[in-house]
Amino acid sequence: MKNLSRIFSVIIPLFIFLGCAAGRTGVPATGFNLNDPATRGDVAEVKRLLAYGAYVNAKDGNGFTALMTASVNGHKEVVELLLAKGADVNYHFYSDPVKPYYTSALSLAAENGHRDVVELLLAKGANEDFSAMMVACRNGHRDIVELLRAKGPTVNTKVMNGTNVSMAYFLQEASERDQKDIVELLLATGADVDAKDHFGGTALIAASSRGRKDIVELLLARGADVNAKACVTSSMVVNGVLPKPYCHTALILAAQYGHKEIVELLITAGADVNAKTDGDGSRTALRVASQYGHKEIMDLLRRAGAKE
Repeated sequence: MKNLSRIFSVIIPLFIFLGCAAGRTGVPATGFNLNDPATRGDVAEVKRLLAYGAYVNAKDGNGFTALMTASVNGHKEVVELLLAKGADVNYHFYSDPVKPYYTSALSLAAENGHRDVVELLLAKGANEDFSAMMVACRNGHRDIVELLRAKGPTVNTKVMNGTNVSMAYFLQEASERDQKDIVELLLATGADVDAKDHFGGTALIAASSRGRKDIVELLLARGADVNAKACVTSSMVVNGVLPKPYCHTALILAAQYGHKEIVELLITAGADVNAKTDGDGSRTALRVASQYGHKEIMDLLRRAGAKE
């Protein structure tokens, strides 16, 4: 037992020494868990672990760094400390194959409404502001949208065919999520009501597909193109032939999903009731409504001149 005690009395201080040495030499010491105290906002514990050589950019099992953990929880003092110790402000990963944005400290702070942390990260060079803007629009954080619109380094610069593609995505995200206040803000600060994404999609098409009546009314009042068409092209070759693009309009999607009030609004605004979905058997809004059993919408469309 005495020998065992002697061994431990040597080994434990040695481990502590090696941990401190790692911090002094720049070799990452990954055995310390910074994420737990960062989650709690425990500044003293984060300082203690960093002093023992904890690696400031270590990741947990989900790929999160302590900076990301502190940011998502709005712990500004911990964020400041980690940044001062060399935390990577722009580390990010692609978390959702469906949505065109990344998870980063900035996007996590924006998503959860922590404006002071967002401002701090921007001041320290955070540049993944497209993702941050998307989640801020989605969750209705007006103050953060205003901040990113004014100070974000890239949100106003992604242009295709003369259109701000980023703004198209922001408008669509806010429209889909029924964030009328955000849609109004974006339009008031210069967003094009007909801004198109890479597939030609617009905010009106997005709002119509989700049945967002207030948003549809707002967009139409601002002059949105009621007959804009979005097209998705498949890359799958069938019998040696690349299929034609599948296209749809706001009216076709509203009819498909059974949004009667939206269909009425769009017809009143001049929607082409006989527009066809190219590449998909040339279906019209009437045919789509019939396919999905929306009889009242079928009657509306027929009264407006829709043909079988």
